[in-house]
Amino acid sequence: MTRLHPLGAAWQPLTGRGIAALALASPFRLLGFQLGFALLTGAAFSFCLMKTWAPAWEEALSVLPNQAYIRQGRLEWPIEPARRLGQTPWLDLVVHPTVTTANPFGQASDIQIALRPLHWRVHGMFGHIEITYPTAWHIPLGRLEARAWWLAWRDLIWVVVAVSLAVVLIVCWWILALIYTPIAWFLGRFFEKFFSVDTALQLGATALLSASLVLTGAVVAYAFRWIPLPALAAAFLLQFIIGWIGSVWGILHCDPKPTTASGKARRPASAQKPSSRKRPAKVSTAKSRSRTNPFAE
Repeated sequence: MTRLHPLGAAWQPLTGRGIAALALASPFRLLGFQLGFALLTGAAFSFCLMKTWAPAWEEALSVLPNQAYIRQGRLEWPIEPARRLGQTPWLDLVVHPTVTTANPFGQASDIQIALRPLHWRVHGMFGHIEITYPTAWHIPLGRLEARAWWLAWRDLIWVVVAVSLAVVLIVCWWILALIYTPIAWFLGRFFEKFFSVDTALQLGATALLSASLVLTGAVVAYAFRWIPLPALAAAFLLQFIIGWIGSVWGILHCDPKPTTASGKARRPASAQKPSSRKRPAKVSTAKSRSRTNPFAE
């Protein structure tokens, strides 16, 4: 596995030189950077949920009935008209105990979650999906039980969300890096860089780190209502384009192939193989003459 010396200290993946240096550094150093960036994105996502969804859920806790359940694949709710449980500009929680077709409220928030007799319906920017209640579920929705559960597990939920998202991001980054590797390796050869396959793999993974900052910033901006939901979706797609730009930028800052005096590319001395031909041993002139002339003294 051939590696060149880094161009500089591999301490940041935000510039072309930094991406190239980190791509040539130890995989453990890269993994450390991935962990830091992934936890940053996970923390931003967890903060976004706390600011946007948690207020609607906590409002709903105060108006839940005394007894209600989701069990055996059905919503067990007191017979009453459909009503709104909690709402923020980001999330709308409603319940339809008897309604199975029309939505009497419309959609006033970015996301609407409606509890229905046999399923819950999630309305969003691209339409809606219906998720049937699994028969194995037994979820108490009574006011006292649901509120006690929330207060006991609320802080741990935010930590689990952040860490789980960080793990998912790291796995996705390496999968995307594997997809980027053949193209990055080809571009490295095209620009006449001394480029190995493992360098191409790490370079793709490194370029995605700076791209993740775009998603992190967009999530925080959405939490403060600085950008709408479509802009957040656009930022999610934009990070892949930025990843490719970072990959090409890093390739351009990698070390070029070593060249000979004639301008042809040559392999570095550490990669050159010794010649397999053995030169014949030189025989002195006196000894050669003594072998050919038996009368020589």
